Amino acid sequence: MLIAAVVIVALTAVQLVAVERSNREAKRLANTAMAPVLTDVAEAAEAAELLRHCAFTKWDDDEKEECEGEDEDEDSPLAEASVADGYAPRFVRERFDRHVDEFLRLNLVTNSLQSWSFQTSYFVSLFFSVSAAAAIVLQADRLSPAESALALNYAFALPYFLMFFSLNVLQVTAALTALERLLELLDLPHEPAWRVPSVDDHLPPRWPATVHGRKGGAIEFCGASLRYAPSLPPVVRRLSARIEGGERVGLCGRTGAGKSSLVAMLFRLVDAYEGCVRLGGVDIATMGLQTLRRHLAVIPQVPLLMDGSIRLNLDPFGAHSEQRLAEVFALLALPPSIRLDTALGGGARGAAGLSAGQRQLLAFGRALLRDKLTVLVMDEPTANIDAETDARVQHTFVRGQLRGVTVLTVAHRLHTIADYDVVLVMEAGRLVEQGRPHELLRRSGSYLERMSAELGPEESRALRGRAAKAGVGWEEAPG
Repeated sequence: MLIAAVVIVALTAVQLVAVERSNREAKRLANTAMAPVLTDVAEAAEAAELLRHCAFTKWDDDEKEECEGEDEDEDSPLAEASVADGYAPRFVRERFDRHVDEFLRLNLVTNSLQSWSFQTSYFVSLFFSVSAAAAIVLQADRLSPAESALALNYAFALPYFLMFFSLNVLQVTAALTALERLLELLDLPHEPAWRVPSVDDHLPPRWPATVHGRKGGAIEFCGASLRYAPSLPPVVRRLSARIEGGERVGLCGRTGAGKSSLVAMLFRLVDAYEGCVRLGGVDIATMGLQTLRRHLAVIPQVPLLMDGSIRLNLDPFGAHSEQRLAEVFALLALPPSIRLDTALGGGARGAAGLSAGQRQLLAFGRALLRDKLTVLVMDEPTANIDAETDARVQHTFVRGQLRGVTVLTVAHRLHTIADYDVVLVMEAGRLVEQGRPHELLRRSGSYLERMSAELGPEESRALRGRAAKAGVGWEEAPG
């Protein structure tokens, strides 16, 4: 009996310790592998129209063999080129298959551990029942028939209860991975205070406007540095620049230069760990987020539209009159089929049936309805629209309805900011150049001049000509 007890305890310990640990790690990895699958589904739903179009692109045999022979990495240039070359549906399908296979592989490990646990439970129960039966036979002269029957009954019933015990242990340990994730989220840094009465209630009456006749606020970066985690390198390095109230400022640079990070720092999505940012002469780190952000608006590359009517998307809080809504809606000049009561929804980001340009126009209409707007940030808003809509946006809104507002544009097209007041050029998180567009384009060897030259002779000449019309006191440089 002692040997049987040792064997049973050993098998139970292996099941509860080794299997439990392995199952928890496997479940954690399976949960991690599920994230790319969900991302693929969301991206495919958002780009459904593009994928359907590319699905009808015909390949020749050589292209098929070349595509099949490549080991496509999702971040490789081939993957980026696949949309233009007609390989998008194939690439998306293969990437989705890889992610699903990885998830199913890890999920199979979890299910296999559970099956092995059940089999171990049956084996332990069988060993226990046989040991109990042997003990009853060996001790027959000491046990009554009733006691022997009772002992055998409980010994044979043990597998049923042990199976459910094993199942519950595995399910609880697997569910603990969700609790671990929640505890990790609780340890994340909290967003700053929504209101700081000691600062918010004592701001100047016209804040953040600092120039008479202009409602735009001056923005000043004072040696500001930004990083997304203490262990990561800074993405903005000791940035020092001043943007006067009401100026139109273009922010340009190559991918990864820190342009969008600068916008995140202005909105306090991430606070500067060194230096400060001032709006209207007040350090934005000292005020509440509500006070700061009610004076700011952003037009992203892909505006977020909610399921509901156009009216709801323009005025989600119902703060404006019907007349004011009608005035702003008329400025958008949308097709007659789109009215204030037109319902949106049924597509990615609630924008089914609207073109990229129409979504951008709705975002501008939303900004026009902001009564306290003093700073408008445009994060490459015209990157996904045609040049005609781009020109209309710049003429109607930036230079028209929003005149006097401080405008900061993250530029994708240099033509967009050629006639702006100031251009800031960033490189590797640093401000490397600042000045008026026509002056920077005329300066030989400047960053902006080199970026202009990369556009080609004709586009570079057109860019210089547009900047020359906006500039004063210089002759157009030869193309």
